[in-house]
Amino acid sequence: LISTPHNLHYPMVIEGIKAGKPVFVEKPLCLTEAQLEEIEKLVCEKRTPLFVGFNRRYSPLSVKAKELLRKKHGPYMIVYRVNAGFIPKNNWIQDLDVGGGRIIGECCHFFDLFNYFIEDDIDSIQANSVPVNNANVVARDNISATIKWSEGSMSTLIYTALGHEALPKERIEIFADGSAMVLDDFKELRLHGFHEKSLKLGRQDKG
Repeated sequence: LISTPHNLHYPMVIEGIKAGKPVFVEKPLCLTEAQLEEIEKLVCEKRTPLFVGFNRRYSPLSVKAKELLRKKHGPYMIVYRVNAGFIPKNNWIQDLDVGGGRIIGECCHFFDLFNYFIEDDIDSIQANSVPVNNANVVARDNISATIKWSEGSMSTLIYTALGHEALPKERIEIFADGSAMVLDDFKELRLHGFHEKSLKLGRQDKG
């Protein structure tokens, strides 16, 4: 079980796999593409179980949203807004050599949920950032990334540290075949154009 600063994930995953141990590692799996390729190669050689802590796909509301989405014809449009909150530049997460920055360190969660909902090959990715770079906020904390999927679906992540903490952190809107779903902060799933009723949990459950 690996739950360390992000730069230690890769060497510890490699050590665990080489020792023949099943590995559960918190996100992100690693920090670079070269590290990812080496892990993938070693997992294929050793056949050792490797799990990454992407929890949001296991939220009961995510599972229900996917179930309903599968009843609709594609392609789909998904907008995922994250009011990420401010993290100062001197925090270890912001250090690209230690935490990898917030895109690798946290946004991987949201890209994984896109993969869970759409389950298709990615055709293209386009990303832009707000040109903020001062003592308080860095540009990579404020991005918009749009993914085009091979079968035509599109998903957009809006991730920002410019907001206020009073606004709930995560909101997902899914549009498909004359219907819509709104997943609010993993507490409520509002349905429009479905025969089923909206769902509201007693507490937040991110999976």
